[in-house]
Amino acid sequence: MAQVLIIEDDLMFQKVLCRGLEMVGHDPIIADEGLYGLEQLVRVRPDVVLLDLLLKEGGLNGLEVLARIRDLHPQLPVIIMTGYGTVDNAVEAMKRGASDFIQKPFGIEEALLAVEHVLDVASLRQEVGYLRQVQAEMVRKEPPVAVSRAMREVLDIARKAAQSSASVLLCGESGSGKDLLARFIHKESPRNQCPFVVVECASLSADRVASELFGRDDEMGKFQLADGGTLLLDEIGTIDAEGQAKLLRVLEDGVVPHRNRKAAFAIDVRVIATMSMELDEAMVSGRLRGDLFHRLNQVSLRLPPLRERPEDILPLFEEFLREFLGSAKNYRLDSAARDLLLQHTWPGNVRELRNMVERIALLGDGECIGPEQLVFTFANMSAAPAAAPGADVGMLVDSLGHGEVFDGVIRLLLEESLVRSRGNQAEASRWLGLNRSRFTYRLKQYGINPQDFQDGT
Repeated sequence: MAQVLIIEDDLMFQKVLCRGLEMVGHDPIIADEGLYGLEQLVRVRPDVVLLDLLLKEGGLNGLEVLARIRDLHPQLPVIIMTGYGTVDNAVEAMKRGASDFIQKPFGIEEALLAVEHVLDVASLRQEVGYLRQVQAEMVRKEPPVAVSRAMREVLDIARKAAQSSASVLLCGESGSGKDLLARFIHKESPRNQCPFVVVECASLSADRVASELFGRDDEMGKFQLADGGTLLLDEIGTIDAEGQAKLLRVLEDGVVPHRNRKAAFAIDVRVIATMSMELDEAMVSGRLRGDLFHRLNQVSLRLPPLRERPEDILPLFEEFLREFLGSAKNYRLDSAARDLLLQHTWPGNVRELRNMVERIALLGDGECIGPEQLVFTFANMSAAPAAAPGADVGMLVDSLGHGEVFDGVIRLLLEESLVRSRGNQAEASRWLGLNRSRFTYRLKQYGINPQDFQDGT
């Protein structure tokens, strides 16, 4: 069974499609105009969309709705429904990312075949993507940079924990490297030839948690995909209470219930969970159930923020240069640039440093890296906690050259929104009070890639 969103303003046609989809076990969701269709898309996260090309209501036509769907969900299958004489428009829709199109009038069998086809293709694409991820994980063997004593101690404990199947709870500020440490634990474990699967819990709505973790119909959940290996539950505190209760039951029983079926599947999975807050804060705030906390907290590790391990800053800088440049260029830091890197408090942690180095790699034109090439995402906001209102902005402005202030402030706001939302564009745009299309336009204008804010967590 699949959830099928129908965006169609012809009421009779809606009914025919709904009846046909329900007859074969699908769950249709109706929207009679484009904007409402987009609202439904956010609310239910359908498996496929049937979209009328010539919408007359709501101010958006089919191509405009398609563009917004692609912004929200680049891989979501969309079937365009088009009338006689608009095939050229349908071809244009295919160029803009539609998965298929069917021409009205069509029989319900044709529509059902189109739905099954795009679902099969989507399932295959998901499987290929997963296999590519597994292959990439098999190649990445480098341990995290650990020159500082604090990080060496973390890695020592991580190596010991890796030899068991104990659950691990990682806490640390956003961007401090929890994701990388989880991968390191997997690589050091006897499970390293089996899958390493990541679940971005913050991106799951309450009604999607069970299907994402445990599967739906013939679609495998992340627990089944990770069988024999490691499952990373990133930002586990964002799962709602009901979802945490179901997760606890699976962890205690070692079996995964299969939705809409009586069968259950035994699984052998090492679980690593992350949180961007201290463990005691998570308990007091109620973000994490006490019983689930105790089940996961067989081993707990706190990743120190970058400001607490300044010995790692320059080695990380050099590591990121090698990552982005390889051996093609030979850069060196002058003494003034080194001093600036060591004085900065790195509110964005390792992610902020990585983004800086990527910018240098893209825009740098000389072998010597000086202070003028170090563009900090954040000013040293923690340096003066008792400053008067507006001081942080003043520090940012002072760090920018003439003619750079406006763009610098806008870039700071965009990147801060992505840091807070962990790369979730919908959440970031809401935080800023921008509509999604304008937010996307600003990201492209300033060359900001939201995926950069999903790594290194």
